[in-house]
Amino acid sequence: ERLRRGAVFWPYSWRAELCTCTSCKRAYVAAEVQFLLDQSDTILAYEKRGLDEPFGQHPLMALINSMDRVQQLEVIYGFNELTTSISEFLEQCASEGKTVTVEAVHQLFEELQARKRRRTSDGNQ
Repeated sequence: ERLRRGAVFWPYSWRAELCTCTSCKRAYVAAEVQFLLDQSDTILAYEKRGLDEPFGQHPLMALINSMDRVQQLEVIYGFNELTTSISEFLEQCASEGKTVTVEAVHQLFEELQARKRRRTSDGNQ
């Protein structure tokens, strides 16, 4: 065991020097450090992935950016309504000492769908 804490910097190819015999692989798993054998788990790999997929190119961001302002506002409104409703639901369950059940969650989402249908049929999307 080592008592040192903090960042450690190793030479570029240090992972290639690790023993990969069956016994050592078992030891890595037992110590929960099997990720050390993963060549794609390096800072360079993460940096390359970041360059290949820039911040604004996340699929969800690409979807939002493809929408007009009205659609973007509808998505934001819907997301806010969903998070508020879920928070209120969980707070109510906690204050009443109720267990959150699958049926109760389904009922919550059915109520949200009904609200959305009413809003849509009123022309207030």
